[in-house]
Amino acid sequence: MHTREELGVDPNELPSPVLAGLASLLAFSLGALVPLLPYLIGLPVLTATLGITAVALVTGGMIVGQLTGRSVLRSGLRQLALGALAIGVTFAGRLPSSAAATSPERPVGACNCPGRPRNRPQARLFTGP
Repeated sequence: MHTREELGVDPNELPSPVLAGLASLLAFSLGALVPLLPYLIGLPVLTATLGITAVALVTGGMIVGQLTGRSVLRSGLRQLALGALAIGVTFAGRLPSSAAATSPERPVGACNCPGRPRNRPQARLFTGP
């Protein structure tokens, strides 16, 4: 009764929870692919990834601003700032791992991959202390 009177929402007209969950899964999956696009097309350049991600963040924020009736520019810039914060936190959390990931047996850049130059640094994941 509360939702119908105050919010104007009829509980019988709500979409299926399964449909909402699948739509959310699809949206998050597609959004997660955006930063990977340059790598998927063979362009392993960080600046391309950051540029495409920035455009996607601003565009998504502007769409949300349009749908909610808020300032489109402010919403786009807010989304860009939150995305930049998330990228910064992720990058800062990776910094201490760079010293721990190298060892005298396998220095950074040591790669036995065919067709890959030996002097090129290789990305490594932090495996813990």
